[in-house]
Parts: sequence; structure tokens; C-alpha cells
Amino acid sequence: MDVPIPGTVHLVDVLGTSHLRHEQGEKDIILVPQPTDDPNDPLNWSPRRRLNSSIWQMVWALSGAAIINALPPAYLLIQEETGIAIGDLNTGNALMYLFFGFGTLLSQPFALNFGRRPTAVFSLGITSFLVLWASYMKTTGEWYANRILTGIFFSTIESLIELCVADTKFSHERGFHMGFYTWALFGGAFLAPIPAGFLADAAGWRWINKMYCIIGVATTVAIYFGFEETMFYRHNVVDEFLDERADDTLAPVETVEPALVSEGKEAISDTSPSSDSEAAQSYAVHGYAHRLKLWGHRDPRQPNTFLKFFFIPFYLMRYPSIVFSGLLVGCQLAWYNVLLGTITSVFGEAPYNFSSNMIGLTYLACFIGTSIGCLLAGWLNDRIATWVARKNNGIKEPEARLWVAIIPMIIHPAGCILFGVGGAHHIHWVGVCFGIIMVTTGIVMGATLALSYAVDCYKEIAGEAIITVIIIRNIIGFAFGYAVVPMVDSLGLQNTFILIAFLGVALTSLCFVMIAFGKGMRKSTAVSYWKLVEEHGFQAH
Repeated sequence: MDVPIPGTVHLVDVLGTSHLRHEQGEKDIILVPQPTDDPNDPLNWSPRRRLNSSIWQMVWALSGAAIINALPPAYLLIQEETGIAIGDLNTGNALMYLFFGFGTLLSQPFALNFGRRPTAVFSLGITSFLVLWASYMKTTGEWYANRILTGIFFSTIESLIELCVADTKFSHERGFHMGFYTWALFGGAFLAPIPAGFLADAAGWRWINKMYCIIGVATTVAIYFGFEETMFYRHNVVDEFLDERADDTLAPVETVEPALVSEGKEAISDTSPSSDSEAAQSYAVHGYAHRLKLWGHRDPRQPNTFLKFFFIPFYLMRYPSIVFSGLLVGCQLAWYNVLLGTITSVFGEAPYNFSSNMIGLTYLACFIGTSIGCLLAGWLNDRIATWVARKNNGIKEPEARLWVAIIPMIIHPAGCILFGVGGAHHIHWVGVCFGIIMVTTGIVMGATLALSYAVDCYKEIAGEAIITVIIIRNIIGFAFGYAVVPMVDSLGLQNTFILIAFLGVALTSLCFVMIAFGKGMRKSTAVSYWKLVEEHGFQAH
């Protein structure tokens, strides 16, 4: 048998002959991964419970992104009172994003080995008090130290929810929920400055972080009671079933977990129970009191990869699909840092001369763009990927998601020109805000596509792959965050955004290179990949 190609799955049952479990709403969609017979498996939760889990995950992401990104509208006030230059404030945020990347080398193995829930509670609680500390800063050194520690302790914002999505969602629905997560992440960052601007004008900039600390602590308490543990151990099983009409050159595709045949019995099992009743008696449904525990959710069969984890993300940089995802999402963070680093200076100076509260309101344009981008890169992404799979004899390739890149390839450069060139030539502020909407739509779409693609390509190591992506992303983001003010000073607003427009087109066009050659690249890594999965006992997502 040929070695299965990582990421290639049998998603659509074209002939209706598959014995694997199917989606209830769309009868021809095969569930990937296959749920186990354990009622505590998140894939077996009721639709209402799964939705509730997703909502709390997004509440955590939105509130966390909000409390650490509320200060930009008050940068001019901070500079006047403390003497910390706007360039240094941007550098501090760049340091925070850099340590978001490297901090995941600690936070992600904690989440993978001890649970998503304690990671969420502790990281948001500690970050809330770091936000409070920032309200008392007086020097550049304090600002840098605060941003570095925030990056380390809240690095979970970059990777935890992707892990939860992989835990609780099937392959054909992950795009929508990844888009939902991206909406919460960017939405929190873009919504937070709006009330912050008014608060700075009314009570001073220091009250921004004091108020957001209160919000952070309140959310921490709330998620303790609402954020449910999604960690669940499942085995890897290669399914050799292929649609009989599929091309003979296709490699056997993969699904995971002991699959339940149509009669309800186990096809593969470690315990091989003699009857369905015996299998059912071996599981106890966990009650609400058990779910409130911060510890004890780890399956004893689950291998401990905490120490090995530090090296695996760097090892994964040999996989082209993961490096591509890191480059794509890294460039989106770069454009995000440049945009946020220039909004205040564009609207705070002549001819606009916006006050802090009015600058804060301009972030509504960012939020609108975020919402549009998440809808297009989420729901539309899933629908196109499923449609392409139906046309491909039911076989889904991760590259099918990348066709949506046509939209950001057009809208991103157009937005850059409207914001950068328009702002430099002092067009009406409404036109500049339309440019912001277009830029953020492209940013969010690019980030969502990259993260979904990385998870789809190597789903057994989704948690580790995300860290590799985030490290690459945040190194790029740090470079642009550090250089944004000198770059604008040197090139000017207009030329800076013309440069970003061309860079955006060039990087997004790599999506079409991956559509053409991505499967071949994944095939070339198959032997080393499955060896890695076997050696470390990674579980499927």
C-alpha cells in the first residue's frame, strides 16, 4: 500500500457506499475525523453544547484581544504625559507579538498535555493584571517589559482556540469556526479602541487599562464556569476505503479513530468489546461538577510530549505547506501592524485633527472589514472546499480552500491605495475609512485561510503546526512593527502603502502556487510525517 498523503481525506461519499459515519444534515458528507463511541468525545456533543463551547471560546478570544489592544487611540496623550515616543509604543507592541510567537513554546505544550481550560483561565487572569500594571508605566523600559511579559503569558491567544476548533469541529466545518475565531481575535483588537478613546478624553489614558483590567478579571471568572474542556484522546487509523470511481493513481486517503459501521458495531478497537452494551458500560458521562475541574482531564494513554515539544515546531519548518502558511499569516500581521501604526498619525494630524475619541471611532471601519473578511474566509471557504471535493470524486485536498485567495488578492491592494494614497492627499475621511475596511477584509481573509490550511494539511499535529506558523508569523510581524514608524518617515505614507499593496499581491499569489504544487509537496513529506506521528503518538484532530 502506498503511504497516505497527509491532509488528503475522503470527505464526500459520492456513491453512498461508505460505512463511515456521515453528517446528519448533508447525508453525503463523511465525518472527518470519525467520532468515537465515548459520549464525552467533543465530536459526540449535542449541537447546542458544541455551539455553547464555541461561544465561550470566542468570548475568551475577543475579551483577551480587547484588553491588550485598547491603547492606540491614546498614543498622542501617552507621548505628551510620559515622553514615550509613538515609535517606542509601536516597538513595544511589536515585542509583544514577537513573544506571542515564542511564548507558545511554553503555553501550547501546557494546553496539549494538561488541558485547554486551565490554560485559558490562568492566561487571561494573569494578563488582566499585566494590563493594570501598564496603566502605571512612566518609562519606555517599563513599557517594553510589560509588553514582553504580556506576550509570554498571553501567547495562548495565538494558538489555543485553533486547538479547540480542531478538537470540536469536523473537517468540513472548520473554515467557518476558524473564521469565527479570527473575527473574535481581530474584532476584539479593533473594537477595544472605540470606548478607549472616549475614556481617555473623559478620565485620562491611564483609566483605559484600569477599566479593561476589570473586564479581564470578570471574563476570567465567567469562563471558569462556561469554558468547557475540549481535550480528548483519539487514536489514528488509516482507512483504505476509496470511492470506486476515484482515479487509480490516488493514494489511500485517511480518516481517524475507530469507525462505527452502519450496524453500530466497532470496526477497529483496542478493547474489542464483545457487545454494544459492554462498550456503553465502559463510559461514564461527565457531569457539570466534573467539568469545572481544572485538572484531571488527561487520558492516561495520552503520551506526554511536553519536553519533546520544544524541538518539534522547529522540525516542522522542513514542511513547505507549514512554512507557506506561516509566511501568509505573517504578512497579514505585518500589514495589520503597519495599519494600526499609522491610523493615529493620519487622523490625529492636519487636515483631519481628530480627537482621541474620534480616532477611536475610526476603528469601526476595521471591525466592519473584519466581519466581512471572516464571513468570506469562513463560511464561503467551507462551501467552496466541499464543492471542489464533490467534483474530485469525493476527495478533499487542503489546497481547495486556497481558491478564496482571489478575493484578498484584489481587495487588499485596492484598500492600501485608497488608505495610503488617499490619506497622503487628504481625501475625505470617509474615503480613507473605506480603504481601512478593504485592507482589514484582506488581512482577515489571508489569516483565516493560512490557519485553516495548516490544520487541514497535518491534522494529527495541528497544535504543533500552529506553533510553527505563529513563530514564523510573529517574527515577520515584529520586523514590521519595529520598522513601521521609520518606514513611514522614510518613504512617506503614500509610498509605504503602495509598497505594501505590491507585496500583498506577491505573497497572496503564492496561494495559487500551492494549489498547483501543494499536494506534491505534502506527498514528499509523507514518510517523515507518519514516522513523526508514530514516534510521538500524536492523536488526530
